[in-house]
Order: sequence, then C-alpha cells, then structure tokens
Amino acid sequence: MNLKRSKKQNLNFDTGNRNCVKNTLAAAKKEKIDATITTEYQQLLNALQKSEELQLNENQKEIKKLILEEIIKRYQYKEGLYQYYIKNNLEIKKATSILNNSPEYNKILQP
Repeated sequence: MNLKRSKKQNLNFDTGNRNCVKNTLAAAKKEKIDATITTEYQQLLNALQKSEELQLNENQKEIKKLILEEIIKRYQYKEGLYQYYIKNNLEIKKATSILNNSPEYNKILQP
C-alpha cells in the first residue's frame, strides 16, 4: 500500500478522534456557533489527517502483512495460510531449521 496511492483513491479512515471532532461540529451547528469555530475545526482535521498519514507510513509493513494474510485466508483458506507461513514466517523458518538440525535440537533439549 502506498500512501500516495491511498490519497489518490480518496480513502478516508474514520477513527475515534475524527468521529469526536465531527460530532463536535454537528453539535456546534445545532447551537448555531459553527461559523465561529470553522477555522479551528479545519485546522484540527488537518492535524488529524497528518497524524493518520504518519501512523500509516510507520506501520505500512505490518499493515501490508496483515492484509496479505487476510487475503490468503479468504481465498486459499487456512491451508494456504499455513503454506504461506512455512515459506515466510521467520519464527517458523527458524523452528524448522532447528528441527532439521539434530545437534542443535539436542543442545536445546539438554538441561
């Protein structure tokens, strides 16, 4: 997932913070004071958007991994996910290599 790509597709993420800000503006409109806070409201939305973009960029690798796993589960079922893990999961690769290496395996088992 590329952040620039998500911007082009106009993807919006409704987070708890964003929903709270929207609810605040809705309440301000009911009380007819929204004209006085419009500028600050827009600044707050912009700050939230920058924060969300930063979080997406920081967690991009993990997000891609989770999406890929979900796609595999959905279309190749659990067996496909297990096959993916055998090839790509670092912990499983390490465990497999230890199980295939008798001296290292025995060393771990000894007290």
